[in-house]
Amino acid sequence: MLGRKNIKLRREKFYDKKQVYGLKKLSIGTVSVLLGMTFIVFDNHTVSANTTDAVQESESTNSSATSIQKKALTLKTSATSTSDVSTADTTSTSSSATNDATNNETKTTSTATSTAATSTSEESTSSQNNQVVNSTTVEPTNNATMNSTDNLEKNKVAPSIQKEARRTTIPTHTTTSSTDANGFTLSIDRTTVGNDGDAGKDLNIILAGTFYPGYIYTIKVPVTNFGINDSAFTPEMLGGRAEVVKSDEIIDGEKYKVYKVAAIGPYTVTDGLRIVVSDGNNYAGQPNVNSSNHLDPNGPIKRQIFWSYQNSDDPSKVINNYPLEFTSIVQTSMAPTIRQVKPDPEYVKNLRVDTRYDFEIDINQPTGVGENNYTSNKVNNAQNLGTTITVPVPGNFLLDPQASMDASKLGSNSGVTFTQDKAGDDVIITIPAGSGSQFYQYDTGYHLVGKFTQKVEPSSKEDYSANGLITVDQKIRTTDGEKNLTAQVNNPWTVTLVGPKFTPQDGQFVVVIAGNNTAKQFTQSQPTRVVNYFGFQNSTAISYTNSLHIQAAFHKWIECNWGKDSWNQ
Repeated sequence: MLGRKNIKLRREKFYDKKQVYGLKKLSIGTVSVLLGMTFIVFDNHTVSANTTDAVQESESTNSSATSIQKKALTLKTSATSTSDVSTADTTSTSSSATNDATNNETKTTSTATSTAATSTSEESTSSQNNQVVNSTTVEPTNNATMNSTDNLEKNKVAPSIQKEARRTTIPTHTTTSSTDANGFTLSIDRTTVGNDGDAGKDLNIILAGTFYPGYIYTIKVPVTNFGINDSAFTPEMLGGRAEVVKSDEIIDGEKYKVYKVAAIGPYTVTDGLRIVVSDGNNYAGQPNVNSSNHLDPNGPIKRQIFWSYQNSDDPSKVINNYPLEFTSIVQTSMAPTIRQVKPDPEYVKNLRVDTRYDFEIDINQPTGVGENNYTSNKVNNAQNLGTTITVPVPGNFLLDPQASMDASKLGSNSGVTFTQDKAGDDVIITIPAGSGSQFYQYDTGYHLVGKFTQKVEPSSKEDYSANGLITVDQKIRTTDGEKNLTAQVNNPWTVTLVGPKFTPQDGQFVVVIAGNNTAKQFTQSQPTRVVNYFGFQNSTAISYTNSLHIQAAFHKWIECNWGKDSWNQ
């Protein structure tokens, strides 16, 4: 048994101690003095520990619930001011107790510094306030609060919270791009598409950013007459780390194509994820003006591209980002012309009265979704809501309505009519809505077949012009409702007429060589094989009937077959 007052022996029994000595220069000489003692107290257990390992052991044992019971205390003297345990030491100087049993002459002043266990968060160590304890009256320091279970859980969770926190961006937008808080950018490379004067330039919609699991982005693109190419908007463009769902939606009566991207893994995309609104092309066929999916009205139409963000943790919360805007343009036009078809004007320029001729009016109208090329000869059935063509005629022209219909390749059920009250009056062509053609159909225009009844002196030659311009009036859809589109031939219809006794120098038969051999030298591989075909074309202003006689001369040994008759030479 130990007495209550036998402090020295009680210390020796319950606490391990490590005395630290150093050399001290005094007036009496250099002596060895006691600098301090270090104690490690674990309740009723005695453990030896140095100052460095105490901190590391405290860190390593924080993950165990039993560490709550552990208490550590480190004492140092002020002489160890170069110690790295703490960057801000708080020292207290106390007089050591007089040791009656050993030495009553020397008093040692020691400084004790106690550092609490180091807590780490995101790999950074924060020092706790030092606890100062008198070296002669040591009491175990309770660090249960620092090493509590709740505090340990906070130390574990803090790094993961910081890792999940994404960089936020201040949303911005321009006329061609929109950036959201996640740093995603939706951009377009132009603001117009269609008949905008810049042929062949598509509009590209590009989504760029870094996807994380749970991210959901939705893009809504208006459906136009120009079509949408979304072949590059696929999961493969996201490394297979997202699902892409495509659907349709009606917004304010307008059809939209909807693209939803749901990320299942992290992936950064720059310019590969794109949707293309194709530029207009008049060559391609378009729906009839009477169909339910007819072309957009003529004129510029402003359209918006909507996009939004959701997270799979709470998909009901939708963040709508700033939309982008572009203008689609459909604008048709007409540039009518008239030309002589038969006889060929290259050979016949002087026309006789009372002789039948064929003229063609071409409307030259595009669908209007692209620049003004690839036009149709008839009115364009993608635009025509009803057309009237008024044709002032020269030289008392008299129309043959049925011959005109036939030459125009119009049947009786086409609804098109050719009318003229009498010779010399205007010819009126009426075309119902939806009638006409498009470029790809390569259809002919509207033919005027008839003769001139103008009285001309027998040997005279004179030019005759119509009293007005050929005018085409068409009703079309526009952004302001149905409007009239009017176009005219640049110059009046003019012809050159000659009298019955005028002898034209033009008007010859043209030899036409048909078949697959237009060379001047023919080779016959078999005696019965046809070498080639010959024909004749009437390019005169004269209509020949039964009185026509053709005289042809061929080289000898050429066998010719003329209809039912054949001869050898």
